[in-house]
Amino acid sequence: IKPLSIKNEFNQFTQFEVLNEDDKNLSLNITLAYRPPSANESNTLELCKLFENAGGNSMFIGDFNFPSIDWTYETADRKSRTFLESTKENMFEQMIDFKTHIRGNVLDLLFTNQPDRIQNIECLGNLANSDHSIIMVDIVFNSRFNNSTELISDWKNGDVDGLAEYLKMTDWSR
Repeated sequence: IKPLSIKNEFNQFTQFEVLNEDDKNLSLNITLAYRPPSANESNTLELCKLFENAGGNSMFIGDFNFPSIDWTYETADRKSRTFLESTKENMFEQMIDFKTHIRGNVLDLLFTNQPDRIQNIECLGNLANSDHSIIMVDIVFNSRFNNSTELISDWKNGDVDGLAEYLKMTDWSR
């Protein structure tokens, strides 16, 4: 996994790349996003730019706060239409088909331009006192992990008392 640095004025997102085990060109780009309910039109347009500039194997996950979009019938009010059209024009499919908010809205969304890679999506209920659902997604993907052989000292969790005792017992005169 490596973070991606994308220049965009959308206010709350992060992007990273999950490397493919077999081919770097098949890496998965994931964007996590939060669009506040009070977001203005320019913020929404910046969000749309993220979709426009996404690569061929991309996924967007987050709380987008577009309660007036009906994802089944692909309809939206005037304020939400730009976003809905942007996702469609950029070949992204919205995969969540259940309510994700206690008010009965589908606010937490998952978009992908590779829907065949989504094996399963489940609602796991709400997290503690949250008004949003926990979403579990199974993705078909061969990731590559870098196995480091470098030893790194964990000073924060070190045995300070043991080290002090060892140093007391060391013959420093040699």
